[in-house]
Amino acid sequence: MSRIIAVQSDLARTVTLLQQKGYKVIDMYEAQKPGASPAACLYTSYHPDRNSGYHNGRDLWDIQLGGSGASPEGLVSAISLNITGMSPEAAVAALEYQLCLHRGSR
Repeated sequence: MSRIIAVQSDLARTVTLLQQKGYKVIDMYEAQKPGASPAACLYTSYHPDRNSGYHNGRDLWDIQLGGSGASPEGLVSAISLNITGMSPEAAVAALEYQLCLHRGSR
């Protein structure tokens, strides 16, 4: 499982905590580049329809080609997690919980 996490740029305290736990953290723009394959994308937004562009792009590719949710490289799609209002510790705990669930569903 990838230990790469894409994070919105204004989450410095969360980024620091993720790095201390051994995750490689990239920003949302870097996550859209070819070859980047984060396990999750963390963002904040009070708008219920907000998703990262990275996650939307991968889903669109799968829909257009009739894929099964995997990227062209055969990687499982990234988890998209809204961490609005969470402390950095709560956000990392929620991420790790979702990563465990995601691993178990494969």
